[in-house]
Amino acid sequence: MTPASRFANIVVTDSGTGLVHSAMKGPLARADSLVVVGAPTVDGAGRAATTLDRLASHGHAEQAVRALVVLSCDRWSPEIDRGRIRA
Repeated sequence: MTPASRFANIVVTDSGTGLVHSAMKGPLARADSLVVVGAPTVDGAGRAATTLDRLASHGHAEQAVRALVVLSCDRWSPEIDRGRIRA
């Protein structure tokens, strides 16, 4: 049990660019699920895929397979190519 779990059913940790940093070992080891968030662009989808690959290559393959990927933004852009993102 983490100190925060005494007060909430969900604990959110933002790893920023330090996903494989030593500070993330504890949260990743205790995580029930992961949500990978990115922009709904081909580049954003590629970064999300890279994040999943990095998780898998650093001993978190099961979590990477079960992770939820959310590609979200607050406005529409002509750079969003849904077909390429899905591919």
